[in-house]
Amino acid sequence: MFDIEAYANTLGITVAYRPLPDHLPPAWWNPRSKTITVRKGLPRRKVRSLIAHELGHAHYGHTISTPKAERQADQYAARLLISEDDYRATEVAYGTNVEKLAFELDVTPNIIEAWRTLHERPKIYDDQRY
Repeated sequence: MFDIEAYANTLGITVAYRPLPDHLPPAWWNPRSKTITVRKGLPRRKVRSLIAHELGHAHYGHTISTPKAERQADQYAARLLISEDDYRATEVAYGTNVEKLAFELDVTPNIIEAWRTLHERPKIYDDQRY
């Protein structure tokens, strides 16, 4: 399994775990300190997904949260955490249910959805021959 925290460290980014109140987001990127802060005590698959997502914000230089920034960060996380071979093998073994795929691939459902947006083929081409 890909060690996302070790990867962050290779980029010079520190991952800090803190007890955070519920009204704060479960994770965030601080570009000034090059730190990703994560709520302490979350399940591993959520932590992996959150760190990868925040690395996406770091990669793209996001400074505010917008729908586009969140989509880009999720897609970045999907590329980091899920290979096409792993996704396809898991889908063959367990079906297409997002929750089941997320559990088996050790990510959150939004990362599965983001992966799918990156690997969809337009429907118009499915049955056409050239």
